[in-house]
Amino acid sequence: MTGRAAGGSAAGGNAAEDERKGDLPGDPDLKPARHDITVVDLRAAFPQWHIVQRPGVWWAIRGGLQHWFGPQSLIQRAMTADTLPRLADKLGLQAYLDGLDAEELAEVYRTGTLPDADKPAERLEMGA
Repeated sequence: MTGRAAGGSAAGGNAAEDERKGDLPGDPDLKPARHDITVVDLRAAFPQWHIVQRPGVWWAIRGGLQHWFGPQSLIQRAMTADTLPRLADKLGLQAYLDGLDAEELAEVYRTGTLPDADKPAERLEMGA
């Protein structure tokens, strides 16, 4: 298999998924989580990370100095997850944080929220 579910489009969706999308509460452009992601997909999406599986845990590791205090402590060098989709979510959030400038990163560190996040559900879980 090529990393996408049978019957899916190259963009990762299909007619049934598009139909269900209209029934979801909230943001109509919000896509359901992909559970058919493969390690090949993840490595292609995040080539700077070394992604491996050890008994019961997926690891993503990259080089660089890990800061333990201050805004730069949000820039992780290693992370784990029990499933590949959860690791993909963490890598996506980390990619977002990596793209913030120093001022935006300091704001995230200070408030514990993403820029323009005003809903409690969008708060960062700093210890997760």
